[in-house]
Amino acid sequence: MDLVLAYLRARIGSDEAQPLFQQLYQLMREAILTGHWPDGTRLPPSRALSEDLKLSRTTVTAAYHQLEAEGFIQSRVGAGSWVSRSFPAEKPTGDRARSAGLSQRGRWLENERTHYLDNNFHAEAFCPAMTEVDGFAHEMWGRILSRVWRKHSHALMSYGEPAGYLPLRRAVVDYLKETRQISCQPEQVVIVNGSQQGLDLCGRVLLDAGDPVWIEDPGYLGARYALGAAGARLVPVPVDHDGLQVEAGLDRCPDPRAIFVSPSHQFPCGVTMSLRRRQRLLDVAQQTGCWILEDDYDSLFRYSSRPVSSLKSLDQHDRVIYLGSFSKLLFPSMRLGYLVLPEALVTAVHGAKLCCDRHSALMEQAALTEFIESREFIRHVKRMRELYGERRSLLRAQLEARLGGLLEVPRGDEAGLHLVGWLPPGTDDFACFRAAEAVGLEANSLTQYALGREHRPGLVLGYGGIGASAIRQGVDTLARILEELPATP
Repeated sequence: MDLVLAYLRARIGSDEAQPLFQQLYQLMREAILTGHWPDGTRLPPSRALSEDLKLSRTTVTAAYHQLEAEGFIQSRVGAGSWVSRSFPAEKPTGDRARSAGLSQRGRWLENERTHYLDNNFHAEAFCPAMTEVDGFAHEMWGRILSRVWRKHSHALMSYGEPAGYLPLRRAVVDYLKETRQISCQPEQVVIVNGSQQGLDLCGRVLLDAGDPVWIEDPGYLGARYALGAAGARLVPVPVDHDGLQVEAGLDRCPDPRAIFVSPSHQFPCGVTMSLRRRQRLLDVAQQTGCWILEDDYDSLFRYSSRPVSSLKSLDQHDRVIYLGSFSKLLFPSMRLGYLVLPEALVTAVHGAKLCCDRHSALMEQAALTEFIESREFIRHVKRMRELYGERRSLLRAQLEARLGGLLEVPRGDEAGLHLVGWLPPGTDDFACFRAAEAVGLEANSLTQYALGREHRPGLVLGYGGIGASAIRQGVDTLARILEELPATP
């Protein structure tokens, strides 16, 4: 009992903002869980403890009762109270504590997490994940939310279908037919919480541990982690000016289970896959029986031509799974996206969605449906395309004027929400990234997106979420950073 009293005397009352009952309960609970009080340790009678600590007996008995109710202590009339024998005296610490009980997938996630690219969403420039949020139709969106709640509140407070709100799926079908030349049925559409969840669901239903998956290299980190966490053996396939190098993929792995690709605007290199490569990729899928995961994340933002056709629209053998998202088109926290599935996968993906989170939030789905059907959605996309085109032109002009010779901005595909600036061969682009990060810029390096080592050094510069002033200031800051880099040997 002396051990108990000494422990509590030194600590009780140290937190003036917390009620004494809560302090006493938490101190005793912590002492038991950490093994400071071994199993079977006798506790003072409540009256004696209240007198020693100068607490009311009500406070002490309330703490004892709570600990007993939770199984931390045991009590018996006439025998007193003692620490329960159901807790081990020794607890795992350090690496043992972090990895204890993890599955193979859990260990993979724990290890890979240290390499994940955390976007600095509060940087002045040049986060590639951000979009323009000030230009969104805030008032109209608020009115739609209010109207949907008034009209459908009862129905939207119940459970929904795993595949998603049917009116939204119908709206997606019409939208894809008009903008992406995709012909599909509502039954093939599954509403997901962003394309990231779509990738996760595909990994669950398509991949077994060790299955080979081609991924673009450098490529989108979200795909790497979702598919890697599903147990896939990731096969990095290089990208050139025509997109994914299909023949290189066949040399490295002739029988992939799945292929991840962003053909309309590759991330992060920004190239568009040529028609010849698209046809070859579809041939590979038909011949090997693999699935193609087409990420069409920002295909509508093209500035020198109309959006190019989707890979899905060319698919004659139903091997392409199409992933779309509203986050880039509207605003990042709009965590709604969709899958367009081959008919053979519909039932399995419905089951995976049901197991994962049952369904996406109905209120947001209903509001988005009205937003799309009002045609404000298409008007918003057109406004943003014009704005982003102006920002892209400004960023390119500033980079060429300020960083000529230090950073090459290639001409070619005028699309997307970011530019790639190529650094001189041998430059440590990750060191550039760190130097920029230290002064509040997010200039991600291609090294961060690559699994292999055979790639030219470069920086990924997003312009979607920053205005003209921030673009100019960011380029000036980046110029100073690159000018101070050690010369390449």
